[in-house]
Amino acid sequence: MKPERGKIQAERIVTMIRLFSVRHYGLTIEELVEEFGVSKRTIYRDLNLLDKIFPIEKLETAERTTYRIPPNLRIPLPAFDLPELMALRLSKNQLRYLKGTPFHKDFNSIFKKIESILPAKFFNHLDHFAHTIFVHPESPKDYHGMDKEISILQESLRRCKACKFIYVSRSRTSPKEYDVHPYGLVSFKRGLYLLAFVPEYKEIRCFALDSRVKGVQLTDSDYQIPEDFTIESYTQSAFGIVTGPPEEVEIEFDREVAANVSERIWHQSQKIEKKKDGVVTIKMKVAPSPEVTSWVLSYGPHARVRKPKWLLDDVKAELSEALKKYK
Repeated sequence: MKPERGKIQAERIVTMIRLFSVRHYGLTIEELVEEFGVSKRTIYRDLNLLDKIFPIEKLETAERTTYRIPPNLRIPLPAFDLPELMALRLSKNQLRYLKGTPFHKDFNSIFKKIESILPAKFFNHLDHFAHTIFVHPESPKDYHGMDKEISILQESLRRCKACKFIYVSRSRTSPKEYDVHPYGLVSFKRGLYLLAFVPEYKEIRCFALDSRVKGVQLTDSDYQIPEDFTIESYTQSAFGIVTGPPEEVEIEFDREVAANVSERIWHQSQKIEKKKDGVVTIKMKVAPSPEVTSWVLSYGPHARVRKPKWLLDDVKAELSEALKKYK
């Protein structure tokens, strides 16, 4: 049996909704046939299915017969076509690591609203597409139990109200209370981080939103985010999440990993040099951080630090400590 010419039924249904949302006087069967390149019988079948979602009005005059969705009916989906809905469905898979946060709950709410006006057959098609691409979880953080804290931080950002919380950093042995002015949330390596100005230190600091954050409270104090501040510009020197004055880093990778290294964009400042023997050198300007060290170490004997000295020393120290574990 030959596949039906034109768009699949699910896509035609979504497109019909969009057409009816702007053509308040309706469309004729002939116009729909020309639009989709299918038979009249197929269009009638589509209209019958659409009538189960929205009431379809048939307007007959001496000159023509048109079909439309009642103009007083608010159509909640005029802006989406099938590929866009597929992209949304795929992004839902990518955001699974946010399970337990308000973001995950809100995203599910969006899809429930979409599902409420589209037939099950349509969403079966989307689900099939979504499962053809697997998004590896990459060891996400567990956000169960963080819903309240993140909701308060969202409110703080919306209203520009300062907040306070207890935080236990990796470098401290005891918890500390912070009064902060939240500037934004950053998603990094399947984890959420808060960028906030800390008046006590007169600087922006980064807080990992996990079990280290306790008792977030909103205060009555107002604050303003500087007009020239953007998260993108603030983090442009960071190799990961840690920012600071950038330094030139030069790493040499042997031919075994050269292809893997050169095919990726590690940082916006990177410059890649390929040599005849297959060796690849990456030069970039990034802020000193443990993230750079971890990245170099992840390539084991296939990476060699050329500069700066602090990175060379850090890698040597980490390798030396690791070796002691096996003696």
